[in-house]
Formats: sequence, C-alpha cells, structure tokens
Amino acid sequence: MLPDGADASPIGRIRIMIPEDVYRDGQNRAFVDSYMNGNAHSFFNALAGIWNR
Repeated sequence: MLPDGADASPIGRIRIMIPEDVYRDGQNRAFVDSYMNGNAHSFFNALAGIWNR
C-alpha cells in the first residue's frame, strides 16, 4: 500500500502459511509475517489511515 504524504514509500506485508506438521513457533502459530519498507506498527498505522479516509 502507499501511505499518505509526498515522501511516502510503499509498505507491504506478506503472510506465509506453513504446514502445521513442518513448523510451529513459540505461540503455536503455523505462519510467518514479513514486512517490506516497514514493520508491523508502520503497516497497520498506514492501513488505519487509509481506512479512516
């Protein structure tokens, strides 16, 4: 997504689903989130800004 602002750079999120018998993290989840040009906080902050337009 592209947040508001003249100097904004695109932010992306990818959720990778992994078979449960192959991987589980410490919280018993079978997925990994990856963020481009940001982190979870900046991604969801930008998403909320778009939602509230």
